Amino acid sequence: MPYFVTVLSDEPYKNAALCIKAFSKLEDHANLLIVGRMDAKKYVGEAMPRNIHFTGFISDTLKNELIANSTGLIFPSFYEGFGIPVLEGALQGAPVLSSAIDVFREIVDTNGLYFDPRSADELVACVMETLSNPTAAKARASAAQAFVRAKFMQEVAF
Repeated sequence: MPYFVTVLSDEPYKNAALCIKAFSKLEDHANLLIVGRMDAKKYVGEAMPRNIHFTGFISDTLKNELIANSTGLIFPSFYEGFGIPVLEGALQGAPVLSSAIDVFREIVDTNGLYFDPRSADELVACVMETLSNPTAAKARASAAQAFVRAKFMQEVAF
């Protein structure tokens, strides 16, 4: 099955519960890898949905590899100062699905899919759109990658 990645912590504003709720509805469609130190039982108790996987802490190299090979990066925060995972997802060429907050729109502009961070159904719709139209998802990912490189990276001369 295809998989999506989210990079989160146990902070309430990171909104991990939304991802759990949404992917519980997507059990036959996609897996979710939750990267970061989190207490899985806090979110799912003993009944872990078969499509949701907590990785715990992993190296940056492995995290970037998982993002690069994913069907998309999801970032559901209620607020952020910047949103490094959104930037990482775009740089790795993954489609970005994020909460509809201004800072994420500044990072990937119109090249992401956005959802209300209070609506699991809107996140489900974004995931299903990504799965049902991989050509459009890849085009958004390529455009986001180019946008992020142009906006945030500098040429270094040696």
